[in-house]
Order: sequence, then C-alpha cells, then structure tokens
Amino acid sequence: MRKLFSLFAAMLVAFVANAAVINITNETPDALRLALNGASDGDEIVMAAGTYVESNGDYIAFDDKAVTVKAAEGAEVIIQPQVPITVSNGGHAIFENVKIDASRLTELADWYEHLLYVNDANPNGCTFRGCELYGFNLNKSMFYCNNTNKVAAMKFENCYFHDIMKSIIFVENTEGKPMVSVKNCTFANISTNTESYWAGVIDVRATEATLTVDHCTFYNVIPMNTDYSCVSKITLAKGTASNCIFMLPTAQDGIRAMRGVTATNCITFNYLKDNGTGIHSSVTQNNCVQVDPAFVDPDNGNFTLSEGSPALTMNDGEPIGDPRWVPSVEPVEPLMKTIYCKMAQDWWKADGAAVGIYAWGDNSAQLAAYPGVRMAPVEGETDIWSIELDINTYHMCIFTRVNGEGDVADWGAKTADLTIPTDDNDMFTITSEAAVWGDPGCAGIWSKYGEGPEGIINTNAAVKTVKIIENGQVVIIKNGVRYNVLGTVIR
Repeated sequence: MRKLFSLFAAMLVAFVANAAVINITNETPDALRLALNGASDGDEIVMAAGTYVESNGDYIAFDDKAVTVKAAEGAEVIIQPQVPITVSNGGHAIFENVKIDASRLTELADWYEHLLYVNDANPNGCTFRGCELYGFNLNKSMFYCNNTNKVAAMKFENCYFHDIMKSIIFVENTEGKPMVSVKNCTFANISTNTESYWAGVIDVRATEATLTVDHCTFYNVIPMNTDYSCVSKITLAKGTASNCIFMLPTAQDGIRAMRGVTATNCITFNYLKDNGTGIHSSVTQNNCVQVDPAFVDPDNGNFTLSEGSPALTMNDGEPIGDPRWVPSVEPVEPLMKTIYCKMAQDWWKADGAAVGIYAWGDNSAQLAAYPGVRMAPVEGETDIWSIELDINTYHMCIFTRVNGEGDVADWGAKTADLTIPTDDNDMFTITSEAAVWGDPGCAGIWSKYGEGPEGIINTNAAVKTVKIIENGQVVIIKNGVRYNVLGTVIR
C-alpha cells in the first residue's frame, strides 16, 4: 500500500515498496518535526543541505514507529534542536550522516535535561550512524533511559562526539535486557559535571544490560568525579571495552578510563588513577597497556596514528581505536627488475649449488615475505646468475648460497640496496662490502646485464660501465671516465 504525504510544497515524496521517502528542506519551519509527525513505520526522511532549527515547543517525537532521518547524498545537514528528541510506544529513532548541534536546547526552556530520552514502558531504541554530535551542556546526560522506561537498544556507529560538557550515555535500572553498543566512534574534548550521579561518560547501570564499546578513540575525555569513568558498567556484568584508546593530553591523577568491564587490547595514557593506569580493579584486563598512542595532532582534531604507533598492531597485528584514524597506505605499483649476480668463487657452483636471494625490510633486520630461491644461470656464462624481483616491494636483498633444492646452504653474501641505482644503468649499491663469515659472497650486483661491476662488460653494449670499490668508495667508470656516485668526475 502506497502512502502520499503532502506536508508543504517544499516536501517531495518518493515511494519505496510500502515505505515512503520524504524529502524536506530547511525552508519550512520545523520541517523535521512536521515530517516525522506525518511519517509511518519504516519511512525515511531525507534532508537537503542546510541548518534545521527545530523551535516548536513540541518534542521531536518517534512515537510507535521506526523512522530513519538522514542527510541527502553529499549534503551537509546540521540539526539544531531547541526541544528534546523522544522515543516512546515502541518507537526507534534512526539518524544517519547528520550533525546535531545540541547547544540551543536551553533557548526555549530551562528545565530540559537530555537531548534524547526514552519516555515510557515499551521497548524503544535509537541508532546513530555516521553522525557528528556536539554542544550538549544540559543538566543531566545527552542520551538517557531510567528505571521506569525501557530501551531495547542504543547503537552508535562511526560517530564523532566532541565539545560536550556533560555525560553522554546513561542507562540505569531498566527493566528488560537493553543493549548499548558503541563502535568505531571518537570522543574528544568532553568533561562531565562534578555531580557524582551524572559523572560517567558512557555509564550503564542496568543489571541485565549488555554494554559493548569497540574500536573507539577517547581523547581529553574527563569524568569530573573521580569515582566514575569514560566507560562504566557499574553492575559488573556483560560489559566489554575492546580495541580502544584512552588518552589525556597531560598526566592527571585521579581520572579513570574504565570501570566494571572486561577490557581487551586497550591503551590508556595519562589516566593515573588506580595504580597509574586509569583502570579500576573491577576491570578484567587482557593485553591492556599504559603507553602513548602517538596521535599525529590530537589538539587540532587529528587522531591519525603516527608511523610506529603501538596502536597499529595491538589487536593481533591489527590497529585499535576508531578505524577512521588508521593511516591509509597507497598501493605501490610493482617495479620488476632482472637482478644479476656475479659469483665470487667457483666452489659456489659446485654440486648443483646456485646463488639464492633473501629480501629484507628497510631496517635490514626483518626478513621480508620472500623465500630464498634459486637464481637462474645466464645462458653462455659460467658465473653470472639472475632473478626477477619487484624492487618496490623488496628494497634490500642479501645474496646467499643455496643447495640444489633452493634451500639455504650457507650465508656469506653481500647486501644490496635496490632503492636507488648508482647511475643511469641500474647499477645498485652494495651496502655490505665485508664478507660474512669469511665468505666473499657475490662479486657484484646490478640490473642491466652487460654493464655490471668488476669489468663484466658486454662488448655489444653501447655504453661500457664498470663499478669498482677503491678505498671503501664506489667508483663508476663509463667509457674510461671515472665518476663518484654523485656523478662528479674524479681526477
């Protein structure tokens, strides 16, 4: 059954199956509230770009229906409610990709206490995805459900909470088994008031509630009463905080990050209460540490993890914290080169042995994911071998001797830096001149066959190039002229 809503000329309606899509603009006063009043269960309200001031004295009510309120694709939508959002009679409030500026909630009445609250005994809920929420400074908590009301679920995904002066989520003594889920969210520059009862930031006290906080970043988040926390499950049941980062810009004694939950793969830094960790004794800890997460520029809102941050690998090698702050890595295009090696000793070729290659990381200490493999002998040569290698992936390599099956027989090779050739002919720098374990290893490493070191010259090459070592320095000889690695002629 299709429905048609004619609220105002600025509201255009499209239909999807049995649910309506209601398009609104901010040209109509209280456009969101009016559209919501006329919507039915399952409808979507799509908001064009602009700032929406909801100033009517009536609440923004999700009454007995689940309705999605979202920004049009690519639109910046700011909602400035002057009245609270309420959910009742089995309703569900769903907000997607909008900004909610809660700073104007005191303009019409001074007795409002919450941005959103559940206000009756039916199971109700709310979901916020991709939203930015800020400016809340009323008397109590931003999102609230108390013992006379019921909540089925409060879900927050990919949201950014900042510049808030009160508690954010508060659930207490609720009948039933409510679920509170906070995932992939960032909380920054938040402090609660000094009243102990509203001092927790995410504070769940319902006995049968399930609290899940996962992959979240908390920066400069301060519960002002030292007995409460950024994340609390006071009843000590079914509460988890995993893969989260808690950081204060300066060390503060008496400030706590977590209480009453099971914490796994979490960082706390500069929260000094509870033995200098900010973690209450009621918390079961699994791989939690007090260490600087090394954000790039947190004071200016950049919580990207710096190179080498411990948060990049804490979760079994995977990053922790809000995923939006994990630095992106541009894919590197393969750069295949044929790498040649001149054997230094005849006995390297004996009994089927051949030179092999192991590739190493930039620090020349960590073995890269490249096996020691046999190089192929160059046809017509007795002591030159080659292999195809992606030098964008494997920057450093070490040449070893291997047996006939390609297994390493012994080390004793030189290391080559493949990042920058020493001249136009892809001659690579040998970074380790000394023999390993007394083995001279390879005599030279280069890319273009026929222009290798130590006089290995292809007589058909247009340019004859030789690289030698004199007094520990690389000397390149081109057609009889001697150059250093910078290309300066050596006299």
